[in-house]
Amino acid sequence: TSTLGPITTNNFAMNITEASVASIGLQHWVNDDWLLEGKVYWSGWSIEKKITLKNTTTGNSVSPTNWKDTWSFQVFTRLKTTEKLALLGSFTYETNPVPLLTNSVGYPIAPVSSIAAGID
Repeated sequence: TSTLGPITTNNFAMNITEASVASIGLQHWVNDDWLLEGKVYWSGWSIEKKITLKNTTTGNSVSPTNWKDTWSFQVFTRLKTTEKLALLGSFTYETNPVPLLTNSVGYPIAPVSSIAAGID
């Protein structure tokens, strides 16, 4: 027996159709030391019409999604400062596929942006 109490096993599954993704990007060397890059991504989330939560204990739950396709944008730079060191930086922004009306606590989604930096 467990000291944490009785163990409960629930059979649970979630059915989500993954979105198709297409992207295009461009790179440009400004000079021998400086690289600029940009990418655009499209994700076809409108294919997802509903989320089905399957639970053999409590029964199934179906939620409509009404998701939209998303666009993501990324810019990147690499600047060589010495023969052994380069500085890296990027910014990414992704739109939100989920309308507020169908956003749920169990699968929350929101627009995302990020900034990253590093050394190479």
